[in-house]
Amino acid sequence: MSRAPPSAALFLRFLECGRVSSISRIDLSGYCHFISRYGGRRAGKRPALLVRRLVSERRRRGFSAPKFEGSSHNEFKFSPLISVGRQSAGQRFSSRNDNPSFALVDKGAFRAGIVGKFVPSRDDSDGSELKGLKKVKWGAEAGAFLEVYPTDFLRARAEVRQGIRSHDGIVADLAVDAFTDIAPDLQLSGGPRATFATSGYYDAYYGVNAKQAAASGLDPYKPSSGIQSYGAGMALTWKATENLSASSFLEYKRLAGPAADSSLVRERGSKNQVLVGVSATYKFNFSLR
Repeated sequence: MSRAPPSAALFLRFLECGRVSSISRIDLSGYCHFISRYGGRRAGKRPALLVRRLVSERRRRGFSAPKFEGSSHNEFKFSPLISVGRQSAGQRFSSRNDNPSFALVDKGAFRAGIVGKFVPSRDDSDGSELKGLKKVKWGAEAGAFLEVYPTDFLRARAEVRQGIRSHDGIVADLAVDAFTDIAPDLQLSGGPRATFATSGYYDAYYGVNAKQAAASGLDPYKPSSGIQSYGAGMALTWKATENLSASSFLEYKRLAGPAADSSLVRERGSKNQVLVGVSATYKFNFSLR
């Protein structure tokens, strides 16, 4: 289960984000998909027929997380995930925090490329604490990522994304993960995380203007740019078979800077955010012409 040499020249990822707010209700809040296809042309010739060995992963995740960013209450959430990439000689380390990405440069110990993230909408149906605040539309974040492996057991990853539709800010995620096989089929991983954002992001999720203050009862708040949170996460992954694996994970982060100073968090929420859950992944191998 150690890191493998270069991989992923072809990539398709489909992500659905959902919320389970009661036993009888499953609320799918949206999806995102990224499709990349390679072809080639030579002067006066038809495109060459390429055969790719692909691997498809289907994952189901159930976890307890804050009802919304900054909430003091958790709820159970469900997130199905399907990903397809070019088959490699081994398995590259990945974290549940990684957003769908496509490597334009892949040197094994160094990878860089484009990244995207689906952003679900947020309104007072996500929590009574949000009553009177402006609805945040669903949208996306798009940008670039950089991944470095200083050693065979350590990975550092950074993502910088521009908000689209849901907010007009810039968000940067930083994470370092150490990973080791504590048994032949059991991997333990974990490390620190931090997120930074500009005022455009905070305005959408933590800002409270005069009109919203009157409607919600919260104090007015105009955020600036800065650190959003810091914390740590860990995961335990069991490779049951060559194609089947299961994981349990725990993430803790503490809101800081403009997020922690928001009247929404100070008066109705919590700076402490905890996420815990399990996931199962099944891998399919196939060829594509």
